[in-house]
Amino acid sequence: KEIIEPFRGNNCPNLLGKPKLFIFQACRGGKEDGGVTKDHEQSKVEDDVETRESTNQLQIPTEADILAAYPVPLGYAAWRDEENGSWFIQSIVEAIQEY
Repeated sequence: KEIIEPFRGNNCPNLLGKPKLFIFQACRGGKEDGGVTKDHEQSKVEDDVETRESTNQLQIPTEADILAAYPVPLGYAAWRDEENGSWFIQSIVEAIQEY
């Protein structure tokens, strides 16, 4: 929160409309997630798009252009392999290299 706050639209109007990506590799608590097993099956997600009438001004949330990526939900510990590092960071690096 303290890191993102200075970049919010109400605190930094010069960055409005510009994407800001924050990647955090840190624990967010001490709980351990044991995981769950699921059978492989495909699911379909339908987009729900809401349209609005246009006006002269656009009201956007103060964090509209901010994407914060965390390895775990709030309250949980993040895992890291001592030799290979975090699977979270590894996955991000692989995606950036691929695309």
